[in-house]
Amino acid sequence: MSLHVLTINPRAKALYESLGFREEGRLRDAHRDGDRWVDVVVMSLLEDEFQAATGR
Repeated sequence: MSLHVLTINPRAKALYESLGFREEGRLRDAHRDGDRWVDVVVMSLLEDEFQAATGR
């Protein structure tokens, strides 16, 4: 599974990392936030990583 998170939202990125998601890449200046452009971080979690983290 994968998700995108904006670099202007470090709390969300920290939450996803605490759940086991890892940063896969970065889309530079991919999202407009008012008058500026911000990066989008692509994160993913593989099934075996999820199972290992949850003990399933």
